[in-house]
Amino acid sequence: MNIASHPHAPCPGPVVGWGYNKYGQSDVPEGLTAVQIATGLEHSLALRENGTVTVWGGNRFGQTQAPDGLTGIVQVASGCRHSLALRGDGTVVAWGNNAYGETDVPTGLSDVVQVSAGLCVSLALRKDGTIVAWGGDFHGQTEVPEGLTAVQISTGREHNVALRKDGTVIAWGHDYSRPVPAGLRDVVQVAAGDAHSLALRADGTVIAWGWNRDGQTDVPDGLSKIVQVAAGDGQSLALRADGTVIAWGNDYGRPVPEGLRASCLASGYLHSLAIESVPDRSRRLESESGDGQRLQAGKVFRACRVRVTKPDGCGEGDVPVTFRLQGTYATFGKGSTQSPTTAIVETGPDGTCASPPIKSYAGATGIIHVKASTGPDTVYFALTARESV
Repeated sequence: MNIASHPHAPCPGPVVGWGYNKYGQSDVPEGLTAVQIATGLEHSLALRENGTVTVWGGNRFGQTQAPDGLTGIVQVASGCRHSLALRGDGTVVAWGNNAYGETDVPTGLSDVVQVSAGLCVSLALRKDGTIVAWGGDFHGQTEVPEGLTAVQISTGREHNVALRKDGTVIAWGHDYSRPVPAGLRDVVQVAAGDAHSLALRADGTVIAWGWNRDGQTDVPDGLSKIVQVAAGDGQSLALRADGTVIAWGNDYGRPVPEGLRASCLASGYLHSLAIESVPDRSRRLESESGDGQRLQAGKVFRACRVRVTKPDGCGEGDVPVTFRLQGTYATFGKGSTQSPTTAIVETGPDGTCASPPIKSYAGATGIIHVKASTGPDTVYFALTARESV
């Protein structure tokens, strides 16, 4: 099944796998880096920066035997036991199991901008927003609703979900794809799992519906700041803006590898993949406020502001900067998102961000050190804490 396989990582990074591994589908080839990933029932795919494809895992139906000379690829998708690849020229290549015609790409299919694959069905989203479907049609999953145009598609086991340009969602196929939650709008990405679906809203929150045998639609309370979702068999994954991954549902989605910071996710039948975030070595973290700032004891003071520059343009968007206090005479004030001594803050559109308020303890004297870091760069700030006058 093709699960949330369309999002690309902003920069190529190492691929990490976890979960069920009977066929080696979680055993990522050593040293593999990729810009996009896809997961099926028994196999996995990765799109490399040079436009080639690496496939591994079960091969009982030829699903890991990518055609010779496959290059110029811009996106991959994984069905149950078949695979799809989208070329930069808008044409589609398919291989693997073809029991129901799922790899019989329609003659003349062109202008494709995304592909998606399910149990025994394949979908293609064209540049004009129309959808072409082929393969098995046990529950109407190849019967695209009349007049439908979309900006993103996702295919589960026997149902499909599409995102319209206006931020609304439509689903068709097996009954467990419907009804789409009433009033669902402002959606920016959809993901279809085995028998459930996820929708990511523009405000960073997640909506889920469908089968809930393993708690896969029980979205964790307070889940926010999400930038991508992925759905598998009985597991659901969400990627936060800071690169952390949240999983719920069955145990095959958990535990997420310790310390993982990701830029892209995919979840298949019982296993998952992620592309690790790689710090952009060209970024520079610069201070906009010098050392030795005064901090009155018992008073709140916004300690420091930093700017992140990204000369090569890789990884555009918000960059998480971690602020840490190095000292015992102060605490981050209200607004700290982590412990009293650590906070992760996103840079704004201008590349700058400020630490949360710092409050020195009453009667404190001496130096309070603040460390700001992102990727490989660190900037230290020394703040002088004195008695209030």
